[in-house]
Amino acid sequence: MRALFIFAALFSGGILLLAACQGDAVQGPLAFETVASGHFSGIELEAPQVFMLKSQVQWQEFWGRHTSITAPAPPAPTVDFEQEMVIAVVDKLQPNGGYTLAITKVLPKDDRLLVLATRREPGPSCITSDVITQPFHIVRLPKSDLQLELEVSAEQYSC
Repeated sequence: MRALFIFAALFSGGILLLAACQGDAVQGPLAFETVASGHFSGIELEAPQVFMLKSQVQWQEFWGRHTSITAPAPPAPTVDFEQEMVIAVVDKLQPNGGYTLAITKVLPKDDRLLVLATRREPGPSCITSDVITQPFHIVRLPKSDLQLELEVSAEQYSC
């Protein structure tokens, strides 16, 4: 009888735990392909920002702003907006050339896409170029109607 009671208690606890975890379900990462990445964007920001571009018009407008500091501006990479969309993460202005930014994962999470990005920052012993930079990473992936949420983690490297 005692064993049956323990089994029932454990089973009920497991069901409650499973139900609690279902509220914020994260699925596996979505595959994406890099369109462009680098250190200089014409989109000046005070904090990292994520952009979702789902049409050729949005893409051309974004690309024009993004490449406005480049002469001559390169043409926008080709994207099939019937099946794909573009996600761009642009960092804030950084004080020197030692910073990079990379989208590491795009995860479906409930009613949104969680975009995980990592900013690599130079350590105190690093010698960097004395130029203001603005790292960015632009990717293409299958079209989605979910809203975006950005999480940027920082990682310091040694030289």
